[in-house]
Amino acid sequence: MLWETARGEPTMEPSGEYRVTRHKGRGPNSKNAKVFYSHLDEAPAMRTYRKSVPPKSGYVVAVWRPDGSLIAFTTGEPSNTDMTRTEAEFERQLADAQTRIREMIREIDLRDELIADLQRRIEELEQTSKSRPCVRQPLAMMPPAKAPSRWRCGPDT
Repeated sequence: MLWETARGEPTMEPSGEYRVTRHKGRGPNSKNAKVFYSHLDEAPAMRTYRKSVPPKSGYVVAVWRPDGSLIAFTTGEPSNTDMTRTEAEFERQLADAQTRIREMIREIDLRDELIADLQRRIEELEQTSKSRPCVRQPLAMMPPAKAPSRWRCGPDT
């Protein structure tokens, strides 16, 4: 599944899809890499990669192009049992910050989907309003409840 170029750069077998892999090790060139996400477009694959970073200690997460070339990879930091109390606290705070960053990325993705949905709805409403004819009626002919509006649009005019 994983190959190397003549220069020793890691490559993966071509597949026609962007892939995100995870495996134990130090670099992206492990023969044991398992594809846990694949997509035809780069954006969803990169989003999955960013959500998976940083990986657990001792693991590597990598994202690959359809032609098998490496886009990016991140290694998890090895665990260190000789840490002082302040270093351990710093590591905990860093892990909390990284968790919050992943949560924020999820929220941004949800907002992007909401914005796209709202834009589709606005376009639908604009299409609907363009298809309804508007007729101007004199104010004297309008009932008192409708007096502020001088225009009536739609099939009920």
